[in-house]
Amino acid sequence: MLVPALLLVWPMQQAVTPDLQGYRERAETLLLDGGTLPPDYRGELRDMSPADRIEAIIFLRRAGLMTGRPWTIGDLLAPPSGTTAIPEATE
Repeated sequence: MLVPALLLVWPMQQAVTPDLQGYRERAETLLLDGGTLPPDYRGELRDMSPADRIEAIIFLRRAGLMTGRPWTIGDLLAPPSGTTAIPEATE
């Protein structure tokens, strides 16, 4: 009984945010047109949340569009570039 319930919940956890979906669609169009990523693609990815950024990078690598230098862990997990990090509490 637990397995069917988990299978029903799993697709809901796979939801894609609108920003990520739009980015995927643009990347698919580039791929189908034989294009390459624009030079500023890293900046566009930095504007995404870390979770969306990681998913977009995985998508681009699997599609063969991203073959350049790898992203560091710090770049992957950084807050979106338009926001500031939450300052740590000081005593």
